[in-house]
Amino acid sequence: MKSNQKGFTLIELLAVIVILAVIALIATPLVMGVINRARANAAIDSVYGYLDAVEQAVAEYQLTTEGMNFNPSEVTFTIDGNNTRQVKYMDGETEKTITVNYNGSAPESGSFTFDAEGNISTATSTPIVVNGYSVYVTNGVGSTTTPSTTTPSN
Repeated sequence: MKSNQKGFTLIELLAVIVILAVIALIATPLVMGVINRARANAAIDSVYGYLDAVEQAVAEYQLTTEGMNFNPSEVTFTIDGNNTRQVKYMDGETEKTITVNYNGSAPESGSFTFDAEGNISTATSTPIVVNGYSVYVTNGVGSTTTPSTTTPSN
């Protein structure tokens, strides 16, 4: 009698499972690398947006009576960790605050300066930290390091 069974043998199924597992092991680090690069680039983009808002806020501050003689290239701005919608700077012995109108992912900490041409650079020892990524800006060009000790949020 002839047997007319259809289907796969156990060995064929195991071979397919092993092949799929090998492909998954190879692809997972590649996908995770793409995700991490996307998060780092998002942090840089957030810093660019925030610094554009700071430039706007400083320009508006210079139009007020109090800020009329203010030269931003002479001071270091510090991001207020308690209220990231504000930057602080020292005017002699007095700490002053400029409010930044920004709706994106605001930085958690950092400091930066303006040069005479208006380019922004971060202070070397205190990068701007966004979602756990330390972003360094030199003459308006940003770069990021690996995430700091805090884990980037999703």
